[in-house]
Amino acid sequence: MTVSVRNLVVGVGIGLLVAGTAVADTGTNNTNSTFMELQQMMQNQSIDELRTAYNGSYGASLLFNKDERQYYVALFHEKKFWRVIKTSSDTQAERTYKNFASQSEKLAEVETRRIKLEADEQYIARQIAVGEARLLVLENDLAIQKQQESTVVSQQNQVREQVQLLTGAERAANRKMQSLKNRIRFLEEQQIKMDNAVD
Repeated sequence: MTVSVRNLVVGVGIGLLVAGTAVADTGTNNTNSTFMELQQMMQNQSIDELRTAYNGSYGASLLFNKDERQYYVALFHEKKFWRVIKTSSDTQAERTYKNFASQSEKLAEVETRRIKLEADEQYIARQIAVGEARLLVLENDLAIQKQQESTVVSQQNQVREQVQLLTGAERAANRKMQSLKNRIRFLEEQQIKMDNAVD
């Protein structure tokens, strides 16, 4: 498949490098360079993508120009060419591609580690937030529980006091009632005695 500029822009293989500047800006004149030669062929759709490997923001690609029977092996970083090797040797092209792919993997290790650490940090931060929210809920629940317990204890004390007062009042009333009964009985007995004395 011939690599087109349209496909390159949407992310087919090395084509990500065409988005923006494909050649790293070194401050030198890159007009006559293998970098620009490769980019020109990509724009002219005159080169085929044989293989591409991605490792984080690094990658390597093996491309082939059928008209000139030339291989181009590129190492790139953040969508920019970093190294480009041109060769007519199948063996050298394959060997260089494997070397570049291996380099991109090693170079990406630190980046991959950073991504994982950032993910771990974000996960831990979320877990801390969840834990803090749970702690706040538990603290609020405990505060409400203590408040309710205090209210219940206060109500229980008030009820006990009322019970004591009512018990005292009941005993006083019972004593009064018993005194009245005794008085009534005494008066009834006196009346009976008086009635008997008249007879």
